[in-house]
Parts: sequence; C-alpha cells; structure tokens
Amino acid sequence: MMDIKVQDFVDRIEANTYTHFEATKSDAVANKDGIEALLTPALAAISEAVATGHLAQAKLVLTGKANVVYRLETGVVNLPFENTKKVFQFYDLEETVPVRIYLITEAEDLNASGFRIDEMGTADDLMTNEAAVAAKINAQASEQWTYVNAHLGEVAAAKEKAAAAFKAKQAAAKKTPAKKTTAKRTTTRRKATARKATTAAKKTTTAAAKRTTTAKKPTTAATKRSTAAKKTTTTRRTTAAKKSTN
Repeated sequence: MMDIKVQDFVDRIEANTYTHFEATKSDAVANKDGIEALLTPALAAISEAVATGHLAQAKLVLTGKANVVYRLETGVVNLPFENTKKVFQFYDLEETVPVRIYLITEAEDLNASGFRIDEMGTADDLMTNEAAVAAKINAQASEQWTYVNAHLGEVAAAKEKAAAAFKAKQAAAKKTPAKKTTAKRTTTRRKATARKATTAAKKTTTAAAKRTTTAKKPTTAATKRSTAAKKTTTTRRTTAAKKSTN
C-alpha cells in the first residue's frame, strides 16, 4: 500500500525530489500514431516510480497547430504540483493519505481556463491493475485530443471578441454624458426654484404686514376721538358740581 504523510508529500515536491520524465512530439505524429502510443513511455515512468515508492511527474508535450501538454502526476488531492502549498486546505499536514494518479491536460482550446485535472485511480490501483488504469488514462487523453483539434482557435476568437466588446463599451461610455452632471443640474434648478418661492413668500408677508399697519391707523384715530369725548364729559360734570356748591 502506497500511503504518504501530507507534510512529507509537500516537502518532497517543494524540494523537487521526485522522478521526472518528459517527451516532446509534433501534433502530426500524435495524429498518426495515436495518443495512446505516445503516452506509453510516460505511463511506464509513473509505474516504475510508484513501484519503488517514489513520487513522479511524467510529461508529454505536443506541438503544432494543436498545442497540448499532458502530465501524469502522483498526488494526494486534485492539485498540480505547482499548487502543492494549497494541500493543507484539504488535509491536516500530519494526516496520512493514499497516493493517487492524476492526468492533467493543458491546452488553450480545451476550455476557458485551458486546464483540466482528473483522478485516474490510486497508486495501489496502478500496481494491482495497471492495464485498467492505463486504459482510463488513454481514453481520457484521446477524448481531449479530439476535442482540442475540433475546436482549434475557438477560445482565442472568443477572447478577442470579448476584448473588442469591452473596448467598444468603454468608448461608448466616454461619449455618453455622466449621469452625475445631470443630477447636479437638476439639484441646482430645484434650489433656484426654492429660492424664488421663498422670496415671493417674503414679499407677500411684507405686503400683508403693511396692510395690517394701515388698518391699525383708523383705530388710533378712533382712540383719540374717544379720549376727547371723555375729556368733554369730565369738564361738564365738574362745572355742574361747582354750580351746585354755590
């Protein structure tokens, strides 16, 4: 059974102490001989490493119209070796887990990210039934090769289209007046209208005050007449009183 302590796995990968294998072929050769034939040496390198208790990475690089990189890696979770530091997000570093075999495919026209990783089985599966694991790897890799060749340039075209649309949107935004400016103008107009209304109200109040003052003046005259009348009455009474005394 090939198990490994998570911390030990991380240390080995970061120290680059694992078996390396790499082969480069043209896409023409891949189309002629088939992906299975080209992956055979890579799979053999992985099998040998696992049999001796080593971690490994076996790479097949295909170049031409279709540029694809296949990698077989021994890992503990579905992360490529370059992301080993993220393993702690899935496991406790002191935990012991099975070593697994992963097929990684990198190609621009594979998907939006240009990357895919699939578990093909455990290291023990490879040791006990290599043919079954190999068949699974070959089927997956061949399917992806067919897909990439059938969609050459599509992802790049989609990215260019998206970039052009973004630029057009930015250009249109620059030509369109900012909404904030319109809002400020509206606010200014409202304030001006409010000021006019306030001024009109003040004028009305002043006019009303003047009318009130004018209305008060007759009252004052009436008061004077009343006072004069009172004085006359008082004088007459006083004179009458004096006559009675005499």
